[in-house]
Amino acid sequence: MAHPTGFELAFDLVLAQLKLGAGRTQARRAASAAREAVGSTGLVFEAGLEQAGMAGDSGLRARLLARRVDSIHLSPQVTTKDLLGLAEALASDDLPLPDDARIRCEMVVDIIPEATLQLTRLPEDTPPVSGTLLPEPAAETEAGREPRHSADMTEEIQRLRDGVTEAAARGGWMEALHAAQALTDLSHRLADRDRGSLTIQIKRLLTALLVGELIDFALRAPEEQDRLVAVLRYGGREALELVVDRVSEHEALGPKRFLLDVLAEAPDAFPLLEGLTRSHRPHAIRLGAHLLARTGDAAAIPPLKAQLGHPEASVRVAVLLALGAFPRANVADALREGLQDPVPSVRVAAAAALATLGSGGVVMPILGALEHERDPDVRLGFIQALGRVDAPEAATVLAGIAMEKRSILTRRGYADPHRVAAVEGLARGTTRAARAALERVAEEGSGAVRVAARTALGGPSSG
Repeated sequence: MAHPTGFELAFDLVLAQLKLGAGRTQARRAASAAREAVGSTGLVFEAGLEQAGMAGDSGLRARLLARRVDSIHLSPQVTTKDLLGLAEALASDDLPLPDDARIRCEMVVDIIPEATLQLTRLPEDTPPVSGTLLPEPAAETEAGREPRHSADMTEEIQRLRDGVTEAAARGGWMEALHAAQALTDLSHRLADRDRGSLTIQIKRLLTALLVGELIDFALRAPEEQDRLVAVLRYGGREALELVVDRVSEHEALGPKRFLLDVLAEAPDAFPLLEGLTRSHRPHAIRLGAHLLARTGDAAAIPPLKAQLGHPEASVRVAVLLALGAFPRANVADALREGLQDPVPSVRVAAAAALATLGSGGVVMPILGALEHERDPDVRLGFIQALGRVDAPEAATVLAGIAMEKRSILTRRGYADPHRVAAVEGLARGTTRAARAALERVAEEGSGAVRVAARTALGGPSSG
């Protein structure tokens, strides 16, 4: 099948044209480029965990996630008109998504059918374990409440511990989960000297067997997933190993995505995430990179850099995007090297990661790579990355790109889609330089560039 990178870049431009209201003609032209990227064999495009959150707020990946689409399947017979209709539906929050022989949207699945849920429900005459079904606890201790000594709570703690084990013994997973969360809530109300002891008791309760059953229950009852996340944050090494196994066993996470919050926030999980980056399975490395980035722990940088030479391009993409979550001083050199990668999608990811560092200092490396780049899709990706750098240096470069129209007689200059992308970057900027540059393009530019600039400024698009 065709490589999805060119398709994504072209489709991002379709969405941007629709957002700016630059005219259906411009959007149709961009949709035509996306159709070419589909090729003669069709294409499957997934929202993609490894790039989630990295594509701004209106690109293809962001809109797929917003509309809860896990993947789109495009047949070789898909037309430019079909893709334009898909873009209009994705750009909206309520238009129906296409679902036919040419375009099929696979939605994120959250709920297992009711018939399956019935298999683990307790008989109606089963008495509940006393004290285990409690109201939602407050996230924090009430203001002004003094921490209580565990001696005041010994009976309550023991009752809840028994509630977990008794409910689990007869398959009452909801009661077991509620009792376990009640225990974690008590830990917030204990004095510091007693909190550690209760934490150890909770970890001992959360055996791999119990955790596995609770995960299965939460997959059938999505409304209980937040509760399980709160409990598993107290899980020990054995429980967290099981969570890692569950989320890494297949490339598609599906309804197990909620478990990622556990791994990203549990301090004991860091060695397990680092271990994922040494896996022989590319999808596990990508998952580990994403989760290490979420921890924000600088200790993750060396194991991530160790995978920059991985033979699988998708792994290098995930690692570069993950490195973009760390301070510039520690990762800038590695990201600049990524701009020279032989694979187009990796070069685009390196530019996107540099852009997330949010400093004008990343503008020149991206511009230098742009001036030597010949792949039009990668050039567009570089310009879009510059558009996410909210700094005066970026505004100056974007204005130059927007005004430098490609000449037939020379190889310099930029095609209309690239120049429009530069205008869109200026429109996102909040600096005075970005505003002044946008006004200049609206006044001195021509064609699609002038239309895009005037539309972004809220003025008439013609003239």
